[in-house]
Amino acid sequence: MKFNSAPLNPLENPLFPLALHPNDNPAVSIVLDPLNGSNFVSWSHVVKCALSVKKKVSLIGGSLILSSENDDKVIFVAWTRANDQVLMWILNFINHLFTS
Repeated sequence: MKFNSAPLNPLENPLFPLALHPNDNPAVSIVLDPLNGSNFVSWSHVVKCALSVKKKVSLIGGSLILSSENDDKVIFVAWTRANDQVLMWILNFINHLFTS
């Protein structure tokens, strides 16, 4: 059996934290119950678990930091997209009555 030894583009590698799956979109529900002010501890735990499964928890944990746009344009764009995706997942599951 022969394996392809060509290096994989990191953005096409599903294990790379900045890679987005085609099914990842802002409307995807990552938690069942929105944050309502009294459920922060359980809500944040569920959000962290969901982001961990999607390999995106490093974006909120501070371990995946891009120092500047000049480092690598492709990685910067990928980081921006992944970060925006995580931000939308979180914002979509905060009770809007709570934020008003």
